[in-house]
Amino acid sequence: MLPNARRFLILMLLQAFAVGLSNIFVNLYIWNIDRSLLTQAHYSLSQSAAILLSFPLCSLHARRTSPMASSRVGLVLFMLAYAVILWLQEDCARHVGLIGGLLGLAVSFFVIGQHMQFLENAHDAQRDRFLYAANYMTSGAAIVAPLLAGWLIRHIAGPRGYSVVFGLSLLTFAVAAWWSTRISGQPLGRASNLLGAWRNKQRTWRGMFWVSTAMATVQGTYTSFLVTIMAYAILQDELAFGAYSAMVALVGLVSSIALALWSQARHRLRTYTLGALLLCAASVALALVQEPAMLVVYGIASAIGMNTITTCEMAWSYAAIESAPDYAQHKLDYIVVREIPLGLGRMVGVGLFVLLNSQFESQVLSLGFVLFGAVYLALVPALRRIWQPTGPILQKT
Repeated sequence: MLPNARRFLILMLLQAFAVGLSNIFVNLYIWNIDRSLLTQAHYSLSQSAAILLSFPLCSLHARRTSPMASSRVGLVLFMLAYAVILWLQEDCARHVGLIGGLLGLAVSFFVIGQHMQFLENAHDAQRDRFLYAANYMTSGAAIVAPLLAGWLIRHIAGPRGYSVVFGLSLLTFAVAAWWSTRISGQPLGRASNLLGAWRNKQRTWRGMFWVSTAMATVQGTYTSFLVTIMAYAILQDELAFGAYSAMVALVGLVSSIALALWSQARHRLRTYTLGALLLCAASVALALVQEPAMLVVYGIASAIGMNTITTCEMAWSYAAIESAPDYAQHKLDYIVVREIPLGLGRMVGVGLFVLLNSQFESQVLSLGFVLFGAVYLALVPALRRIWQPTGPILQKT
């Protein structure tokens, strides 16, 4: 592995630790102030809208500097977002649009460099293993961080515990921003062709465009706040929740090691289908039996399932981008256009959840778990049509 790639993995480790400390605990902090799922939906919607609207600006900055310089801006924006949270404290619930917007903007700038590194450090045939290796590197942070955060919140009672956790996140993002200066950024050409990327009619690219839209509906609700609120509603304790999150991350770590050794591009559809089955079954089970023991079962199954689902989806998306004839000159344009279905899908997911809440408010958590947890499995036929090896492009993947 090249030195630049190793430095990038360390950056991902630092960023994962900072996110693991606070990301899910921001949801809990807001939930403890204002116990409203609609507030959680507003928070998620503001993040999704900020990501969708700011990505073209982020790509422009990346072209004028470098993708890694944009990631550095993202880390600084993460620091600013957590500084605002520390400043607002218990007024956060009234300003979820501001907090979500800042965090969404931070994500937009950061992932520009992340996507470019994933594209440039591995080709399609080896990308599954590289992505699982990145998961392996970041899972250690994801094990320690929520456990530490939960312990601090319990032992420093009240809002002060949350403030300490958010302050540690801010400090870790600062260290990550400093470390990012050691990673060289490759300048890109100034010429952009976003319209050409948008109009690309290749089956793999266009197919993944719509599949990503559907997958993003799950990200906008299920993974952004429903899982967190469901787990906390069952456990009713931040330390127990941190321990649960650490267990899920440990399962993710072990599964990443196994999958990195076993995975091959030709097994992608089979791997994805297994993960989707696990996640769907676990979601239905937890919706029916909301007990700590079932939460543990769900945590194990969902950790393996989401690991395979997200890795396969990313690998397919990168493969679709690489199949474009103008990939070498305009790969950043494809990354930017890829965010359109993701942003729209997240916002549609939040809208569907709000509609569901208006009709079934008392059962919305369980119903949301079942419906959104089944989306990935429902997409298997579409993915089979896109990636079944029947053409010369598909045979390469």
